[in-house]
Parts: sequence; C-alpha cells; structure tokens
Amino acid sequence: MFYIGFDIGGTNMKSAMISPNGEIEGQYSIKTPNEIVSFYEGLQHSVYRLTEKAGCSLNEIKGIGLGIPGSVDNEGVVYRFVNLGIEKEPLVKRIQGIYPHIKIKAANDAYVAALAEFKFGALSDCYNGVLFTLGTGVGSAFVVKKELYSSKNGYNPELGHMIIGENLFDCNCGNNGCFETFCSATGLTKYTQHLLDEGMPSSLRGEHLNPQSIFKAYHSGDGLAVRSVERFLHYLSVGMVNVYNMLLPDTIVIGGGMSKGMDDFIPLLEEKTNAMIFNKMNGRVKIRRAKFDNGAGVIGAALLTMVE
Repeated sequence: MFYIGFDIGGTNMKSAMISPNGEIEGQYSIKTPNEIVSFYEGLQHSVYRLTEKAGCSLNEIKGIGLGIPGSVDNEGVVYRFVNLGIEKEPLVKRIQGIYPHIKIKAANDAYVAALAEFKFGALSDCYNGVLFTLGTGVGSAFVVKKELYSSKNGYNPELGHMIIGENLFDCNCGNNGCFETFCSATGLTKYTQHLLDEGMPSSLRGEHLNPQSIFKAYHSGDGLAVRSVERFLHYLSVGMVNVYNMLLPDTIVIGGGMSKGMDDFIPLLEEKTNAMIFNKMNGRVKIRRAKFDNGAGVIGAALLTMVE
C-alpha cells in the first residue's frame, strides 16, 4: 500500500508517492495551475504519472493528501485559495468523487509540513514548538503540549499575516505590513529590486533575483545585498520574538524553500531573537532548520491520510 502527498506551492504543484513509514518512493512536479479546472486535471495527471513510475495501480493507493496555501476546514472546504483565485471550493468532496475508493484529506500547507516534522523531524522532541515555512509566502504551525494545534473548525494559524511594520508594498491579503511581505522570498526579492531601482550599485544588477542569488551576494560582501538581507533578518527575528513571547516554545524551526540557504544565519538569528525576548527565565530561544526542507509538504500531506 502507498499514499500520495501533494504540496501546492505558489510556483509548483509537487507530488510524491509515500510509503507507510514516511519515505518518498517517487516524485513528480508540474507548474501550479492558475484556475480550478486545470488544477483537477493536473492532479489526476500527477496521480497517473506517480502510479506509472511506481508500477502500481490505483487499488494500491490508500490515501491522497493535499497541503493547500489557504484556509481549510474540517470538511475539506478550502477558503481563499489564492493561487487559483477562488474564495471557496469543496476540494476534498470533488476529489473524492474522482477517486471514490481512496481516502482524501486536505489541510493548510504549513500544517502538513509541521505534521512531517512533528512525526519524523525537527519538531518531534518539542513540548511547545513553532514552524515557519519561508517560501513564496510565510506559513506557520504550532505544536502545543505535544499536539499539533488547529482551531475548532480545523483552521491553521497564519503568522505570515501578523502585521509587524509598515512596508513599501501591500500583502496579497490586502493589508500592509504583514510578516510575509518582509520575510518571504517574494518580500526579500521585492525589497532588493527596490534598492536596485533606487540606483544602488550592486553585483546583482542584471542578475536573476532570488533568495539564493541575494544570499550569495551577501556572503561576497555586496553592500546592497547586505542591506537587504540584514533587513530580512531583523524582521524575521521580530516575528520570532512576537511568537516566543506568546507561546514560549522550546524550539523554532525554519523550513520551506528559503531555508536551504539559511544555515549560516541561524546563530545570528538566535542572538538577535534572544536579545529581544521578554521571558529570559524560560531559557534561550533555540532555532533549527527543518529536517525535510521542501519534502515536508508532500510527506505531511500523505500523513494526513494515515492519521485517523
């Protein structure tokens, strides 16, 4: 028996065949569709390709789970599915109609990433813990008293939309100053482009901007990149302080696509965050990288269907 997990990102819709012990047995990825009909077509195509690669039939698939960049209730209805431009979609019910003999589950993408880290990774030893997923946006999830937290209706915390300061551009939620407009890949890239547009000299001029290229320029001593990354780290530590003061977590875990280039920044983040926290009697903030990086989403999504 196998399980399939989907991680619906802002750029790519990743999927994987997952064994019962959480191992990735095969992967497939397509560009994230921009409307709902294409989404369902892409999902079916991905399922077909995964089973074809694994040499198995649909009868051997026990569950299909999805991590969604939006709010998902206990019934599998998705609200504010920003990638596809819809406000409400009975996602699980529609997919269940396509695959009536397979268990279908959906949850917020940061929640499923936290589920993977909670079962097998960096949150597994936490009493209270926080996961930030840094990618196109900023996702989040809590472990509280050794349990993954969600609301009564199944919704997941959206720390990416806590407002931490006035920014140069609005968030796609309509507010200004959201955490993710400072600390996502989108936010870092937009601010770096803003500095370039102001005429600051930089080795990044003419380069394709992304977190990896900006981090590389930072490490080479590029002044513009240093200014941009230091601003990113400042606001990231501010967000961590806010959450630490509220929850007193044992550990804060950084995951998502941006986390791959952030190992060298963790000691600095710990220093900045520990300098600002209020309750120092609780001990120092411990910050660590997620175990699974981008794999957490597909593993956690599959795990949704393994948990009764």
